[in-house]
Amino acid sequence: MSSTYINIPNPNNSSTVITSDSPNIIVNMSGDAYSIGFDPMGIIANQAAAVVTDFTAGEMISALTVVYYDEATGTIFKADSDTLIKASALGITMTAGMAGSTIKVIQYGLLTDSSFSLDPADLIFLGHNGLITTTAVSEGYLTRLGRAIDSTTILVLIESPVTL
Repeated sequence: MSSTYINIPNPNNSSTVITSDSPNIIVNMSGDAYSIGFDPMGIIANQAAAVVTDFTAGEMISALTVVYYDEATGTIFKADSDTLIKASALGITMTAGMAGSTIKVIQYGLLTDSSFSLDPADLIFLGHNGLITTTAVSEGYLTRLGRAIDSTTILVLIESPVTL
């Protein structure tokens, strides 16, 4: 079976790729069209194309920080496991910035950084103050961010917070 695609005009001229594991539906928003495809063999989906989006920082945020979206201000802040809202992680920052600046956030896909020291298949969690950790918190809300693919790569696949 081959992949099938449908093109739809993209008025914002933005560029984003979204994939779905089952039934392997792919949406590629690039240039002036949306390309929606079905990948029955999972070849494209298995490449774990990342979903990276620009957001405005509501505070100073470092790269590789877990963030949540504050609807009231339309900005992102460091996530935390102490409240449900803060534990509802949006993604992990790929760039740093001061309040008011634009920060790239990976919401799904492969995130590689040489500073990671992981074991393959390690589960990745939200810690306190936006930290990425392999140790699950014991109180508040538990948010799983994904799993390690190798020593320097995380597959970001954020789950809803669980009350502890």
